[in-house]
Amino acid sequence: MWERKGRELQKPIEENFTKNYIKNDSLILNNIGSSKFAILPADKISVIAFNKMRMLRQRLYSNSIGAFSKTFIFILLPFFAGFFFLIFFKKVKYYGASLMLATHFMIYNLCIYSLNVLLNYIVKNLTGLKDSLLMYPFKAIIFNKTIEPYTELIFGSSFEFFHLIFWMPWLYIAFKRLFNTVWWKNIIISYLCSRVFFYLIFGILKKLLVAFTIWTMHW
Repeated sequence: MWERKGRELQKPIEENFTKNYIKNDSLILNNIGSSKFAILPADKISVIAFNKMRMLRQRLYSNSIGAFSKTFIFILLPFFAGFFFLIFFKKVKYYGASLMLATHFMIYNLCIYSLNVLLNYIVKNLTGLKDSLLMYPFKAIIFNKTIEPYTELIFGSSFEFFHLIFWMPWLYIAFKRLFNTVWWKNIIISYLCSRVFFYLIFGILKKLLVAFTIWTMHW
């Protein structure tokens, strides 16, 4: 489907370029609303059209996946709630209570993302630092070249660790307040929930989102 969408986009671009073909083996590309033009070899029409198509297709894909991702994330709420209900089935009488807990967790998650984006934007403009400000100390201490193989075995990648470090404390506090879970069980359950939720979001949901976005591009 991805290649078919590319061919659909490339065909009108190539036809438009061909209309501007001049017999002196050159191609004049007139900019819209401008008198400027570029003279390029006519035998490169297909290559030029292909490169322009790639940029157009990527921009279309980025705009679509950005819009869908904001909606798809809420599809996971019933699955988060189901996992909470499964773990605490002896203490949670109704599924709706688990759904409320999952909703609160999602709101917290979105707040953390918003804070991270805001801090990164400010720091990037002030210092030019490209790495996440919240992750910078952890990458320097925990994910350095010396101990990185061991930390990846326990926490996964630094990207996954970023989510664990912010999800686990919230889950720990929530489980303690709601279910009064023993501290060592609470740590295990919080860790397990964080790993499962990360897999659901960035393992399953991400792949479904990419597939759905490419599919809708053919509508």
